[in-house]
Amino acid sequence: ASDVYKRQERRVSHQEEQNRETIQKALRSALALRELAKKETIYVTESEVDGQIRAFASRQGWREDRARTYLEQQGYVKSLRDDMRESKTVDLLLEHAEVSEIPLEEYERKHGAKQAGDARSAVVKEKEDAEDAEDSPEA
Repeated sequence: ASDVYKRQERRVSHQEEQNRETIQKALRSALALRELAKKETIYVTESEVDGQIRAFASRQGWREDRARTYLEQQGYVKSLRDDMRESKTVDLLLEHAEVSEIPLEEYERKHGAKQAGDARSAVVKEKEDAEDAEDSPEA
């Protein structure tokens, strides 16, 4: 029983470390996007927010004023604005990104085998998700 407990404890510890790394990466990305948005003076206008609120209202079958009141009361308007700014910043990055394929061995040399393994896992997961979507009855 002691060995089982120790293995479980190691698994939990490993999962906590992975979660910590994931959260740290997400925070670094969010901060980098925020700084880039400031540097590039990327803003979200009131009319853009209004458009999103109208779209939300339409999806819910609500009047626009009801949707706005609900979103404001829940504190979602700021989150909506922040998400929109982040999305615009990512769009800017993608407009200027130069994507090229490199052999896996070269990627491993540059970034280490662990990151290459993580990248392979992500690609495999994306393929599995796509296959699952194709196999689902709704597809």
